[in-house]
Amino acid sequence: MVSHTMLAITSLTVFLCLFLCTHQLRLTSNPLQRGSSRPMELNCQGESRDATDVGVFWFRQKKGATYPESILFLSITKKPIYRDPSDSNRFKASMSGSSFTLVIERFNEKDQGTYYCLINKNSVLTFSPGLQLLYPEVTTQKPRTTKATARATESGESCNCITDKQPEPLGLSCDLYVWAPLAGICGVFLICLLITSIMLCCRTRRRRCRCKPR
Repeated sequence: MVSHTMLAITSLTVFLCLFLCTHQLRLTSNPLQRGSSRPMELNCQGESRDATDVGVFWFRQKKGATYPESILFLSITKKPIYRDPSDSNRFKASMSGSSFTLVIERFNEKDQGTYYCLINKNSVLTFSPGLQLLYPEVTTQKPRTTKATARATESGESCNCITDKQPEPLGLSCDLYVWAPLAGICGVFLICLLITSIMLCCRTRRRRCRCKPR
């Protein structure tokens, strides 16, 4: 009962350690692969100093959780104390000098999260930085629409597509629509001008040919 109470009190002080304790530990693990049957091994490496009283706490903040929870405590007697006794079949802890190891036998989706180790050496707490163990996201390629468009065209289905294609300039056809009427009008005025000039010229000659009788 006392051991479980100690684990609960330590869980509450984790937040203070995040801000007050020095990060003098290095926490590493083997690569995490989805579907792999290999156990996950976390190694917490501290400073190589002699100590008469050494203990390690292992914590896990599950994915989506707001605070970490304790997994186990391993004292100098190397007898682990689990928060949940059923975890003894999945979590194994050991220590050798300044190296502390946590082995997760069957890593699953529920074990994803951020892991921490807290070392109590001669009544001095040293907290490690967090180590995230998350499965890589499964990415799926988006289907290409070119094949679907080609199939729809082959089957005779209509496809109402919106494109950014700009209308082509009218060019020569536009010039013909503008200049052809103007040329016709100018031609009519020119013909009228010629007819008028010829009529005036004929009248002038007739007046000059008239002779007075003697």
